[in-house]
Amino acid sequence: MRRFPWMLIGVPKKTHRTFLFVGPLFFAVGLLLVISQQVFILQSEPARALVTEVEEKTNSDRKRVYRPTFQLTSGLDKGMSYTGKTWVSPKPHDAGDEVDVRVRSATGVIRSDKMLKQLLFIGTIFAFVGGFVGIRGFREHILNKD
Repeated sequence: MRRFPWMLIGVPKKTHRTFLFVGPLFFAVGLLLVISQQVFILQSEPARALVTEVEEKTNSDRKRVYRPTFQLTSGLDKGMSYTGKTWVSPKPHDAGDEVDVRVRSATGVIRSDKMLKQLLFIGTIFAFVGGFVGIRGFREHILNKD
């Protein structure tokens, strides 16, 4: 079997079993994040919204997290307001910002393009790392048959 430079570092014998479990788990979580955001994009309409308020709180790790409230300034549902359930960090928008958003009229959910891109990026990273770790664990499992 040909060894690639990034695979030269060996994995301890028992660790490959952990990789076999953790890799697919991370891959699945990342894929779920990416697919859910893509479905939202496909089922929503573009619009503009005003950030009317940005709530702030301190989470259990003593870090500040934020949750914006959007009010549509264009589109079919002009004037509609929405406050999401997700708290994020860093602060995605400031109160008074006018931002590009996507609106799912059936549910009334509004998400800013910036926040959608962040979730897509995080999901992609999870899927990539999970895939790499899973493949690495499988490779080591084959090479280190007990």
